[in-house]
Amino acid sequence: MAKRETVTLYLKRKVGWRRAVTIEMFVMLWALYVASEGHDPASITEFADALKRDRATCFRWQRDFREAFPMYDSPREFLDAHGAKRGDTPNVRQIGGWTVLGAV
Repeated sequence: MAKRETVTLYLKRKVGWRRAVTIEMFVMLWALYVASEGHDPASITEFADALKRDRATCFRWQRDFREAFPMYDSPREFLDAHGAKRGDTPNVRQIGGWTVLGAV
């Protein structure tokens, strides 16, 4: 039977606590962007500019996300897989409580 664990525990095991929280925050900020703009960002540069964050930082967030979740191309796919509708704005705690099926 496939192992189930929370996103937080999965991330902690894969990338450590600090990067785990950063990845969860990245997903949350992606959802907030979609809620405010009405669409997913066309690029990580667009995302960074809208958040007024350093582009290199956002590229690191994206790299960490992809390392932790190679099965998803973007936070949108992750959000969709966990039943978040466009316009939903789950917080870090909610995202961390979702489960990852088959996490190894």
